[in-house]
Amino acid sequence: MVAFHRVGQYISKPTGTPAVTGEDVLLFVELDVPSIRDRFAGVEFLPPYISRIEDRALRHHIDGTLGDDAFNRVEALISSSDCLFRKNNELNVARCYECACKFIRTAFELFELSHNPEEHSVNDEVIKALGVVNEHVERGVRVTTYAYNLPACEYLQFISDACEEVRKEPLCVDCSLDPIGDFAPDPIAGWLACTEGAQLIYTTRVPERSGSRRRSLDYLLAFLLDVHFVGVRQLFNVNRPGDYLLVATDALTALWVALRDELGEGGRAGECRVCGRRFIAHDERKEKRRYCSASCQKAFRRTREVLSLINGGMEPSPAAKQIAGISLKRAASIATRNRHVLEKEFKGVDFDALAERR
Repeated sequence: MVAFHRVGQYISKPTGTPAVTGEDVLLFVELDVPSIRDRFAGVEFLPPYISRIEDRALRHHIDGTLGDDAFNRVEALISSSDCLFRKNNELNVARCYECACKFIRTAFELFELSHNPEEHSVNDEVIKALGVVNEHVERGVRVTTYAYNLPACEYLQFISDACEEVRKEPLCVDCSLDPIGDFAPDPIAGWLACTEGAQLIYTTRVPERSGSRRRSLDYLLAFLLDVHFVGVRQLFNVNRPGDYLLVATDALTALWVALRDELGEGGRAGECRVCGRRFIAHDERKEKRRYCSASCQKAFRRTREVLSLINGGMEPSPAAKQIAGISLKRAASIATRNRHVLEKEFKGVDFDALAERR
C-alpha cells in the first residue's frame, strides 16, 4: 500500500482561480475537457519557468550574461507564426491539458491499484495500459520500461526541466525525454522549435520476487509525483509553529498537490461499478464505497433484483419489466461489467446471453 503523510495545507495561486481541489483532479481523470477549459481559462497552468519571453527574461537556467544574441535567438522563435509557445496559443493550451490528463489519469489508476489490491490483478493487459513497453528479467532483476508519447507543446519544456531534477532521485534508474523525429533540443532555446512531440521514457529495476510488478508500479507513481512536484515550495506557517504550507503558484502543480493530499492519506481512489466514473472516497468505515452517486447505487440494487428473478427461472425481459426504474439493456450492461462479482451469487443466470442484451 502506497502511503504518504500530509505535510500541511497548500495554497494555490493561479490568477483569479480558487484553490484547486480533488474535484478538479477528477476532471482530468475523466478527460472532461470542456469543464477543464472553463475551470482553468486564463490562468497560469504550467509553472512560470518561462520558455516564453516576458519583460526580456529568459528561462530560469539561461544566464543573463549570454547577452542580446541569445535573447534575440529565442525571441525570433517565439515570435514566429507557427510557434506553439506563444502566450495563449489555443493549440498549445489544448495539448498541455492533454498531457496533464494523460499523467493525472495514470497516477489515479496507480493509486487505485494500490488501494484495491484484492480487486485488481497486475496482469499483462493492466501494465500495458499503464505505459509498459518493455519488461524482462535480467540476473534476478525485473527491468521495466514505461513510455508516454507527448505532443509538441510547452509541457515538453516543463517535463524536460523536471527530469533533470528527478534523475537525482535514488528510485529513478533512468528517465529521459526523447524527441520524435530529427529534432534536437537547443541548449539555449530548449524545446521551442519542436514540432513532432517527444516520448517520456522511465525505467525501473526491481528484485524479481512475488509482487515485483506492483513494486515497479509504486516506483512509477513516485516518479510521476516527483516530476510534477518540482514547482512545490514549502513555507513556514507563521500561525502554527512547526507546521509548513505547501505552495503551488500554478494550476498544474496545485492539481498534483491535491491528488497527493486526497489519495496519499485518508482518501481512496475508486471506480463506480455501475458507470465506471472515478471518485475519491473519504471516511470509509465498515464498507468501501462502490458508487459515484446515489442513482448508480440504486441502479446496481435494481440490477441485482432483476438477476434474482432470472436466477429463479424468469425470462430476462419480464424480469426487467417487473422491476421499476431500470431497463433490461441497462441491467444487462451493469451485470456484465460486474460479472466477476455477481456470477458467484447468481449461478443460474446465463451471463453470456445477458451480455448480448446490452
